[in-house]
Amino acid sequence: MPQGIRSARGTKRVLVLVGATVLVAAAGAVLVLHDAGAGTIDGTAIGDRGLAYATTEVRRTVENAGGDAGALRQAAVQRLREDQALLDLAGREGLTEYGSVDEILEDIDAVNAERRDALEAGLPVYGPVQYSPEQLVGKTLTDLRTELVDRLRDQDDGALAISDGDVAARLDADPSAWAADATTFSLSRVRLPAADADGVLTGASFDEASALPGAEIDRLELAPGSPEMAAWNPRLVEEIQASDVGALLGPVPDRGGWSLLRLDDAVFDRDAALDAYAPAIRSVLEEEAFDRLLAATVAEQDVDLT
Repeated sequence: MPQGIRSARGTKRVLVLVGATVLVAAAGAVLVLHDAGAGTIDGTAIGDRGLAYATTEVRRTVENAGGDAGALRQAAVQRLREDQALLDLAGREGLTEYGSVDEILEDIDAVNAERRDALEAGLPVYGPVQYSPEQLVGKTLTDLRTELVDRLRDQDDGALAISDGDVAARLDADPSAWAADATTFSLSRVRLPAADADGVLTGASFDEASALPGAEIDRLELAPGSPEMAAWNPRLVEEIQASDVGALLGPVPDRGGWSLLRLDDAVFDRDAALDAYAPAIRSVLEEEAFDRLLAATVAEQDVDLT
């Protein structure tokens, strides 16, 4: 019985469930996952609907890598293992009663009917009007991950316990990743008032531009959060932040004329960076810690695919 049809470049790809066997027809070839649905993950059965969802999720990646049916099966089962690990962790914290992806998909008809009824009643419906299996599982797991990270974050001795020292160490390990809002930039500017001066400035060195008739030269300092920086074109500010000392930028429009800029210095303020970026760094560390927890949970699973 057809589970779903997708097309790409005019070629149909049909996912078919036959008992515990999943057939994937792709570009004239058929990838067969024999009896993959008969297995278990920590005693939880891998059902046909869950396997179909996982196969659809990983199929394009496997095909693009030139993988065969064995690679497709391995990738689909790996996706189910990761999803099962998330469900198990969320279940231990009392955040869900779902015990498997198949149980999530058992609710799809009821969920979609509820959304149709709401739409017909003139009530707001956010997201797709009707969830596909992939959309429903994806939203459910994404919401659970967010709730689980929030729950574990509140546990002082838990897997997501991140100290101030951890945050500072990550900042010190790669200051450039957190420097944009904590660096003061010193620049030299040469401005030509003519509306067509961009052609003259293009390709010129700063010294050459400075020697041109009518050139106006001044020095600028852009500090994070300053009115001066706020007044500049955000794209130009991003370009300055990404440049090395000595770099030339421009020509750029400037008060009816054109200017060429040279970045003379960039002073990084570590304390300001820590103040500005500590929440973001902590969030990154929490997500990395959660990924490690998830990987460890997957590694401990008892998987039987016989």
